[in-house]
Amino acid sequence: MTRPSPPADAALPVWSVVRLDDNGNRFLVSTGHTYTDAQAIADDFQARATSNCTK
Repeated sequence: MTRPSPPADAALPVWSVVRLDDNGNRFLVSTGHTYTDAQAIADDFQARATSNCTK
């Protein structure tokens, strides 16, 4: 899957990372990031979640 190009405001520190649990509840993980930093945090959470499923 290819990732879309970053939005026009990607350099502004206005991005938040939100976690969605198995029941559909949303939790704010952190806020005040650039798009790139927020995406890196989300990727890290995703990688941890995937590795936890394989154990």
